[in-house]
Amino acid sequence: MFPLFHSLSAASGASLLDKTGFEESYELFVQQTVKELTKALAASCKMTVAGLSDDLVTLCAVLHAEYPEAATAFLEKCRGFHPSAMFEAFDAQMREMYMSLEASSPQPVSFHHPLDGSWRYKSLSILFLSSEHCPSILSLLRASSMGVAFQIVRTSTSLHVRSQSLTQTWAEFHVDGLPHVHRVFPNGESTMAFVDGLVHGDYVAAIVNHSAVELVLYSWPTSSISRYCYAIHLHIAREIHGLAVDVHVAAALEVAPVQDYWCMTVQERVALYDQPNETPVVTCRLDYDSQK
Repeated sequence: MFPLFHSLSAASGASLLDKTGFEESYELFVQQTVKELTKALAASCKMTVAGLSDDLVTLCAVLHAEYPEAATAFLEKCRGFHPSAMFEAFDAQMREMYMSLEASSPQPVSFHHPLDGSWRYKSLSILFLSSEHCPSILSLLRASSMGVAFQIVRTSTSLHVRSQSLTQTWAEFHVDGLPHVHRVFPNGESTMAFVDGLVHGDYVAAIVNHSAVELVLYSWPTSSISRYCYAIHLHIAREIHGLAVDVHVAAALEVAPVQDYWCMTVQERVALYDQPNETPVVTCRLDYDSQK
């Protein structure tokens, strides 16, 4: 999907300011996405798009029996989805991609650290799943775009990560144990933008040992519907047979109402997170194989 974004941004950058041309680019994106999804399903799963839809409906019925509250919340989000939301997301992503083509991040230099390399998703083990908090489809898509395949370069001061689908944009995380705001996500999205009722971009990263780092990503509420703050803990470690990422997502209600997180410093925002009263949302482990 992201190579398509890049090609559209490079070839049709002017259409961002032309309504008719931009709508034509969006139609092309939808057609190409369906085409690529059809090819991928046929090659890897021997399945059609219609077959995938049927399986998802069946899975929803099973999950509704096991996790009724989470499944109901998920279905409500699906019912509230409107095609205009996808068009707005396409608009924002096209602009970010176009800007990244104009001002890409510098290429980090690898010192052959144990974490360095290209990694592709191998398996997922879910250890805990909350019945009260349910990720949206947009959150799952964003996680997939960054977590399926990526490249890592670890320097003495930073952890550099980019989606394997991207060729230019690197996300940089300073591993000094202090709160920071990173400029861009590994999939090319800019930070400190309102996405799915939350604002993202704050983090704390630290070195655990020579072959592992700890990264905590924070998200703050922008919607009146939910006032939960989130902390995503990622423990990234090199192991004998590949790379392991232990993920723990937690949520905590605001201690006191905040009118505008934009007006605060990153240190002030991170200090507000109510860790003693947080509740677990998801705990899982992802394993990755090295891509030569």
